Amino acid sequence: MNPTPRPQVLIVDDQPDNVEVLGEALAELCDISFALSGPEALAQLQDATPDLILLDVMMPGMDGYAVMQALRQHPRASQVPVIFVTAHTGIDSELRALGAGAVDFIHKPIHPAVVEARVRTQLNTLAQQRQLQALNQTLQDKLAELHRAHEEVLIFRTAIEQSPVSVMVTDTESTIRYINPQYERVSGYSAQETLGRRPSLFKSGLTDPGVYRDMWQTLGRRECWLGELINRSKSGGVYTEEAHIAPVLNPEGRTTHYVAIKLDITERKRAQDQLSHLAHFDALTDLPNRQLFFDRLAQALAQAQRSATRTWWGCCS
Repeated sequence: MNPTPRPQVLIVDDQPDNVEVLGEALAELCDISFALSGPEALAQLQDATPDLILLDVMMPGMDGYAVMQALRQHPRASQVPVIFVTAHTGIDSELRALGAGAVDFIHKPIHPAVVEARVRTQLNTLAQQRQLQALNQTLQDKLAELHRAHEEVLIFRTAIEQSPVSVMVTDTESTIRYINPQYERVSGYSAQETLGRRPSLFKSGLTDPGVYRDMWQTLGRRECWLGELINRSKSGGVYTEEAHIAPVLNPEGRTTHYVAIKLDITERKRAQDQLSHLAHFDALTDLPNRQLFFDRLAQALAQAQRSATRTWWGCCS
């Protein structure tokens, strides 16, 4: 982990002796740079922005108030806190310093302990402000992320609610937690009638038990299962569904729910049966046609051939 960088403090004073005293007082607290005039300080800000500025009020040419005004218009240093260093102790001077935007002031003659205490207070305040800003930015990022996630959930929920296929969600105990409106329309059961119950509510007894064994074996391997289920609606009607059932896994890979997407293929199955019937029975007499005869003949020959083969092997053994 990289160490926390030391705060950077810029001392602006036209008296080198004052710069030296201030620098010695702050040597253990922060890194120091200095400028002996206002224009020199503004020039330094083109290369680096300090965390705090100690600014002498009385300087020739460009005094501290003029420098302060320039700082507040500077694109990089407008928010840098400034402590005025002044020999004036009157209330008017202090009010003017605060009015100009200073966060504090240090009186001359300089007392190192007072300088360190006031600068430490401002640097601590600055560090807390930055922490709050970082936390606020993190919060804003999280809120934006939640907003995007919420929008996605709304989109997915709308898609599921308006889906032409049936959707069911159960927990690992096979308790129904959700069905969409299409599931209600196909089954005839309302959501209130199904929530908390088991999918066996829809069983017709016509699905081969081996289908259910295969389904649970597949889901037990945390794999998706595809198959056909023959179910019964609330009114007693039987319908066939093409079911896609998938386990929902948590980050640890443990199954928490199952999602079933089902398509009512009753009409498709009925049409397939009709086509098969038309292909094998005469349309007028409804008697078996030549194609069915030859199909059955091929099946019988194949069976006879297998029986003959088993008999031949039995004789030779």
